Amino acid sequence: MVESPHGFFAGRRPLDLGLEVDTVGIIDYPNIPRMLGIAMTHAPLRDLDSVYSLSDMYDILEKAAVDSHNQKRVAKARERERRQK
Repeated sequence: MVESPHGFFAGRRPLDLGLEVDTVGIIDYPNIPRMLGIAMTHAPLRDLDSVYSLSDMYDILEKAAVDSHNQKRVAKARERERRQK
């Protein structure tokens, strides 16, 4: 079992994307933890199990969250620009 290093979370800066969660129609993974399911979208389970540490998994999750947030912001900006034309 991999344990997080002492003070691991204390050393990480909070990720505040200002999200308002709308869960209408969103389903959760019924058999795996949500964070593992999200991480598996970006790295194979065998790598999460054998190659990456817990710290690496949180880095993967942070990257996924920031990338998703930024993609949504760019899409909204493009939509506004399209409407203005």
